[in-house]
Amino acid sequence: MAFDSLSEKLQNVFKNLRSKGRLTEDDVKAALKEVKMALLEADVNFKVVKQFVKDVQERAIGQDVMNGLNPGQMVIKIVNEEMVKLMGSETTEIKLQPGKALTVIMMEGLQGAGKTTTAAKLAGKFKLKGKKVLLTACDIYRPGAIEQLQINGEKQGVEVFSMGDKIKPVNIAKAAIEHAAKNEFNIVILDTAGRLHIDDDMMAELQEIKENVTVHQTVLVVDAMTGQDAVNVAKMFDEKVGIDGVILTKLDGDTRGGAALSIRAVTGKPILYVGMGEKLSDLEQFYPDRMASRILGMGDVLTLIEKAQADIDEEQAKRIEQKMRKNEFDFEMYLESMSQMKKMGGLSSILGMMPGLGMGKGKMPEIDQEAAEKNMARTEAIIYSMTPEERRNPSLMNPSRKNRIAKGAGVDIAEVNRLVKQFEQMKKMIIFALIMAISVATPIQAMAESVTQSDVEMQPSEQNIEQIIHEITSETHPINSDAIQNVKEYIIQYWGDLGYDEIECQKFEYNDENNENAIRRSSQVDVFLAPTAENATVDGTGENIIVTKKSSTDMTKNLIISAHYDSAEDSVGANDNGSGVAAVLELARILKDTEMPYNVKFILFSGEEKYMLGSRWYVGKLTEDERKQIIGVINIDTIAEKSDLGYMAMIEGNKRPDNAEYDDEGLKKLAELNKNSMSELFTPSDRFFLTMATNSDHYPFALVNIPAVSIVQDWQDGLNVNDSSDVKENMDIQRIVEVIDQVMEVLPTIN
Repeated sequence: MAFDSLSEKLQNVFKNLRSKGRLTEDDVKAALKEVKMALLEADVNFKVVKQFVKDVQERAIGQDVMNGLNPGQMVIKIVNEEMVKLMGSETTEIKLQPGKALTVIMMEGLQGAGKTTTAAKLAGKFKLKGKKVLLTACDIYRPGAIEQLQINGEKQGVEVFSMGDKIKPVNIAKAAIEHAAKNEFNIVILDTAGRLHIDDDMMAELQEIKENVTVHQTVLVVDAMTGQDAVNVAKMFDEKVGIDGVILTKLDGDTRGGAALSIRAVTGKPILYVGMGEKLSDLEQFYPDRMASRILGMGDVLTLIEKAQADIDEEQAKRIEQKMRKNEFDFEMYLESMSQMKKMGGLSSILGMMPGLGMGKGKMPEIDQEAAEKNMARTEAIIYSMTPEERRNPSLMNPSRKNRIAKGAGVDIAEVNRLVKQFEQMKKMIIFALIMAISVATPIQAMAESVTQSDVEMQPSEQNIEQIIHEITSETHPINSDAIQNVKEYIIQYWGDLGYDEIECQKFEYNDENNENAIRRSSQVDVFLAPTAENATVDGTGENIIVTKKSSTDMTKNLIISAHYDSAEDSVGANDNGSGVAAVLELARILKDTEMPYNVKFILFSGEEKYMLGSRWYVGKLTEDERKQIIGVINIDTIAEKSDLGYMAMIEGNKRPDNAEYDDEGLKKLAELNKNSMSELFTPSDRFFLTMATNSDHYPFALVNIPAVSIVQDWQDGLNVNDSSDVKENMDIQRIVEVIDQVMEVLPTIN
């Protein structure tokens, strides 16, 4: 795929930047040195690279960045902005004459660049916009050029004007324009012969055409895979003939991207379109901001929306989606979904445009995209060899049926066995890709205009939740372990991909002996919240991860939504507390572009399994004014085990709910709010508890009279936590969805 190599290298650089809480000037310079090498290896013009790195460095080594809450993310933002600037900042259209006036477009370029095919693609684009287009065969030299244009023109439903290969190109152009004027064409596209820029005679032929007919737009077609050579070609054509813009072909096969990143800066001419495949529909408008986003692995949701709206049969897609969600996906649905995905360019094309799954890192877990694409034709042949009953019910497969299917498809029986065995894996791949495509196919234009590089879905997504659980529960990840660093990096990247700028990593140290002594006196606020590592040997470190969604109406109020992301020593922590982390991350996604009457701080604490180290450290560092600004805390911990257990909302305080009065004024608001607004979820039988239990990260807040509630499954019957039984197979994802829905309901009532 386009830019794969460059994207992968850049994302490795950014991964290192994101992992640092604070950046030094040396950190930035080291990162930009790697960026420089990545761009040079991508065959970007060395002068362009030099200026680009200089511009980024000047902006990045500034006080606003270096002293910000998340300087790593700020540097990435600057790289993105400078890359957009490099490629032209604004989208440039081919300028047409006003009204119904005739526009003449001359196509030029080297041999083999794909000029004739591109001319037909461009004609198809204009036809879709309601223009009457005339393709003109001015290439009289290449054998088969005229026939190729005629075939492609017929496929596009566009008329082709030809006078054979014995008439001079300039005379063909004149005649075509006369024909167009008489027959009320809006656009004439002159397909000229490919030529070397150093061939003076052939270049003179282009000059002759421009001298004898009015050419409104001269478009150069260059092969993106030639890298810097494409830039040199563009420069020479512009000097000798003049060009108004460039179309890059074969960009889908260019893993480097040097041409796309260099042409505008070197020639001053905009990139108009890019060829992203062999089909006549595979010509995309060039958007510098979207291309930069793809290169940096942030996806391209807007282009995906446009493709989905243009290519997907919405009714059929919705039917497929419903079956997928009900786990009724069979081989017949597989064939239908393949048909839908092919219309959009295939699996790689869809996943390449999804945020967080783009070039360089766009690999679904346990799924080889390239292998999947290559085997699709053979897979379809196997499925077509099945009976309708076998397609609908894969469990019917037995050795004799498999033998018959293999013979019918012309493959070895081992391939049939492999298909049946791997069907579940393919389901995951297809379900993910198609549902994501469907989810962006349905929004109306207003949504398309408002979306940037974040998910458009405003409801909890089971697919997102499952993916989060998968990423963070692959191994045990207690505080101070190597594994928890991987979880931290995933969380930071998740928030960064959503577009959050203020991501803060709060690092703290601890001493085990001091920590245990503090716990023994947990009701003594000053002791409990004291830094445990003070004047003691450091036994380990932890990091709290914080992202802030700022309010535009009231910056003085903060609501905290939290969970802990560490696991116990002997557990992968699926329910305790992958469920809580998934809920917080999904809430951050849903609320990203929702205006709230207060700031929302999403906090993922480390060290909850070690006596709430992270939350104690956080609360202990708050000033009195900062404490007063917190209007409430909603902590989510262990909510998704498969069971009939209900939920408890544990409000820290000193009275039980049978007493209507609360002595602790600081807890009244959230306690009553929770009792009234969230009772359906937490207390179906009015089981509503106040407790002094020190069981989760809400407790340190409650100790200093900050209203704090913890949402947790009822513990009375026991849960699979803190041991090897706490795995994702024992989880009910729907429970996480329910909690998210209920939290969303209560948020508007908090003030």
